[in-house]
Amino acid sequence: MLVDSSPSSTLHDPVRFVNTIPTSIHPMGVIPSNPIEEKRNAIVICKRTRWKFEAQRLGENGMILSDEELERVLLQRNIDPRPLKLKEDEQRKAEEMIVNQLRENGFSVRLEDVINLPLRLPPLSLVVTAGGDGTFLAATSLVFDSTPVVGINTDPAGSEGHLCINKKQSKNGPNDAIRMLVDKDTKWTSRNRIKVTVHGGKNENVEPLLALNEVFVGEKDSAKVSYYDISIDGSPSQRQKSSGFIASSGSGSSAWYSSVNHVLPDTVADVMKTLESMGINIPQDASIATRVAKELNDSLIESPHSQDLLFSVREPIFNKTFAPSPCKGKARRISLRSRCSNANLVLDGSRHINFDYGTVVTLEIDPKYALNTLF
Repeated sequence: MLVDSSPSSTLHDPVRFVNTIPTSIHPMGVIPSNPIEEKRNAIVICKRTRWKFEAQRLGENGMILSDEELERVLLQRNIDPRPLKLKEDEQRKAEEMIVNQLRENGFSVRLEDVINLPLRLPPLSLVVTAGGDGTFLAATSLVFDSTPVVGINTDPAGSEGHLCINKKQSKNGPNDAIRMLVDKDTKWTSRNRIKVTVHGGKNENVEPLLALNEVFVGEKDSAKVSYYDISIDGSPSQRQKSSGFIASSGSGSSAWYSSVNHVLPDTVADVMKTLESMGINIPQDASIATRVAKELNDSLIESPHSQDLLFSVREPIFNKTFAPSPCKGKARRISLRSRCSNANLVLDGSRHINFDYGTVVTLEIDPKYALNTLF
């Protein structure tokens, strides 16, 4: 339900969001001026807790269970409701603190559940998310201009929240974050995003599709082979079969892309043993394997304002029909044509777009759509 502290709410008005180019983005990704306007209107977008999710999922005929009803149903299913309710209460307290801090600093505030977001946000001077990285990514998909977006991790004990402010960065969490928002000397960071352009029948998009972290291309059934033609930076297309394709931004290089390409010390040790068996003198030292793995993993991380796409192919198939092709690297522009049966493009793990046979998607970094964040 929408909560509005301003005299009249315009959150659901059919306002078409006008794309504007941020004019204060520094070449190194730091925005020296505070982009918050004097007229301070903000929206706080809150995560859907497991408690709220279960209340809706377990309700009948679209009804949402009350707290008492949900507790009874969970107990009937041998689920202890106390940890879920505790997280729910902590989330509500964090939301209240954020809203109060914003109001005390002169903001009119609207509170919205991430599940109930409108298709477009009206013009705002600030977007704040109260949750983890998932909530932050969902909110950024609706921001097409230079409106600053700030994520506050409301559960730092249970969520890393790379994109959010948490107690690892700020002892006072939301309080420090709000103070930074209104500080004229605060330096904002520009995070480049992936612009996704889809060509092909009903999938044709007329306004930008943006991903802050990554775009995944693959069959909806993860056990099926994904089949597509791929062109890197205008190179001749190559047919490729794999378990899916990931294109990441600099911001996303510490997320899924990093997990996919993560090298274990055991893997390095196996390579060292193989080299030794080939007559190459390599000290069989576990500490060396650990150091090499760390260097390789650290090298995966890129700056959030990098203009390169980082790509990785998951479990590529190589045989007499499908010759080896680039499976990991950097690019400025990537095009894929679907040969899949029932595939999806997945933007930041949440937005799904059909990638039917014959559909073409182009991926590129476009600094025009860079996102303003605190970190």
